[in-house]
Amino acid sequence: MLRDRGVVDKFVEFFGPGLSELKLTDRATIANMAPEYGATMAYFPSDEVTLEYLRNTGRSEENL
Repeated sequence: MLRDRGVVDKFVEFFGPGLSELKLTDRATIANMAPEYGATMAYFPSDEVTLEYLRNTGRSEENL
C-alpha cells in the first residue's frame, strides 16, 4: 500500500490524529519496517509519548 503511494527511496513522516493512538513500540516497529515498504527511512514527530520514553530512559529535563 505504501509503495503505491510513492514512498520508495523517500523519507516518510507519519503524522495526524491517529498518531496519539499508537504505542511507542508500534511506532518503532513501523519505522523499522521502512525497507520492507521501500522507504529510505520513516519517523514520527516528537510528542508527549516520545518525551515520556526519554524521561523513562534517564534523560534529564534539560536534555529534552
